[in-house]
Amino acid sequence: MLVDAHSRPFFRLAYRLTANEQDAEDIVQETFFRAYRAIERFKPEAQVSTWLYAIASNCAIDTLRRRKHRRTDELDPGESREPMGPEPGPERHTAGRELRARIELELRRLTEKERVAFALRHFEDLPIQEIASVMGITTGAVKNNLFRAVRKLRDALERASHG
Repeated sequence: MLVDAHSRPFFRLAYRLTANEQDAEDIVQETFFRAYRAIERFKPEAQVSTWLYAIASNCAIDTLRRRKHRRTDELDPGESREPMGPEPGPERHTAGRELRARIELELRRLTEKERVAFALRHFEDLPIQEIASVMGITTGAVKNNLFRAVRKLRDALERASHG
């Protein structure tokens, strides 16, 4: 039941953090494997989703750290790995793909904490308090990471639109 209920959100989170479908699938599997191995440490008064998000976030960060040691290539701003929905007009399709690729590239430039906080808040819509629990930091630190992430993304996108 846990796997069925949480696989998709964890895949989305992992994909947003890694920009790689295979890594995201591996992270989801590793999340549930780690949860199974640590089930005796789960506190019944805690939310299962918060506990699992913490594990998934840590798995994604571990993957990013391993990847950083393996290679340092960057995503080509014209390339998008995001699945597309129904086809808009050609100009809009191209502009949307380029914007998604640019955002993906800029997300990869954030610190790990900024990227996790941003993804949990803006892609998974978690409240600040839950993000703090997931990340094991204070709500003030979450807000600080979100502020820095948004400022960096906004600045990068403004530079891209003017240059």
